[in-house]
Amino acid sequence: MTETGTGTPSQSSGSLNAWITWAIMLAMSLFLQKYLVNDEHWKGDGSPVFLMIGPEGPLSSSYVSEKCLGERLAKRFGGLVVALEHRFYGDSTPFPPENLTTAHLRYLSSRQALADLAWFHSDVVARYNAARSPWVCLGGSYGGALSAWLRIKYPHLVAGAVAVAAPVNVTVTPEWNGNLFRSAAKVGGASCAGALSLLFRETFPTLLHSEAGQQQMEELFAFLNISDIIKYADKSPAAEAAVVSKLSRFVANAVEFNYGLPFLAPWAYPLSEFCHRMCDAAPEDRARAFARYAQEVTVWQQEHESPISSLSTLPWLWQSCTELTDFSTF
Repeated sequence: MTETGTGTPSQSSGSLNAWITWAIMLAMSLFLQKYLVNDEHWKGDGSPVFLMIGPEGPLSSSYVSEKCLGERLAKRFGGLVVALEHRFYGDSTPFPPENLTTAHLRYLSSRQALADLAWFHSDVVARYNAARSPWVCLGGSYGGALSAWLRIKYPHLVAGAVAVAAPVNVTVTPEWNGNLFRSAAKVGGASCAGALSLLFRETFPTLLHSEAGQQQMEELFAFLNISDIIKYADKSPAAEAAVVSKLSRFVANAVEFNYGLPFLAPWAYPLSEFCHRMCDAAPEDRARAFARYAQEVTVWQQEHESPISSLSTLPWLWQSCTELTDFSTF
């Protein structure tokens, strides 16, 4: 574990040397993995350590700040708050993110992430001389699933786990089958469902398969930083799927929050708002209307520090397709 010298006296960040694969630990297979620590309330060995398991995205300081449950528990029990960034996201990428291939992505899985957390555990114990300290891990959504799995797989390391809205046993049910068109029709009627269908089945694919269309898509969605993926959409079905998946999350989030998720409320852009925008726009203007909607949602999330992460498209698409099945269907 290497300190980088950033943070406040009670909060610090650094990089941890981790193996690219825990199946074959070779010296040439190391990469740097970002971590965060808040030791403001730490009372030493024997006091609890609260491991905040972050999202499938960049790890921010909020995960060890007073805004997180772990910090509030640490304040009450004299504990330490730590967090480790998930491999392949944020600053913890073993390979250049702009050149990821399936040969690289095979090292991205929840099993490897759990091994990273176990390795992090040993480093924190050594650094803080905390051999007698009980550990409690906390996470939400995918991070919540990792929290539960970490307790199951490494019960000798973790005394307890908090798993909020954790998809530990994903199943397809009639009410959560991912069909955005059906949800759009239910809320906004056939006109909303038709606008959504036209946008994702015709407009976006057509734009992605021409040079002029790609340029338009890059301009419309510059705020999402997906230009590099858009450029390959006409050459790679995976790249096209990655773009569509990224954009569909705005609709999927609107579907979910239209029916209310208390831990994410208030949500300013439900599906009814999306339908209103799409139906008011002429067919040729719907891509631009969708981009304005998506940008407003992005700004709103940033201003309100929404728990909805800005997902790193290709890594999360890989995880969705290979083991987690958490993606939108049309």
